[in-house]
Amino acid sequence: TERSAAEQLSAADQPMLQLPDLPDGIDVAALYELAESLVEKGVR
Repeated sequence: TERSAAEQLSAADQPMLQLPDLPDGIDVAALYELAESLVEKGVR
């Protein structure tokens, strides 16, 4: 499950980001939304 995967990643003591769910699928606008979210979290 997503929760168990997150727990395993957390145990690895590495940085982890969560991105918003995109229930309507991926299109260009959704990619920009994900990119904006990453930039807000400090990813360059």
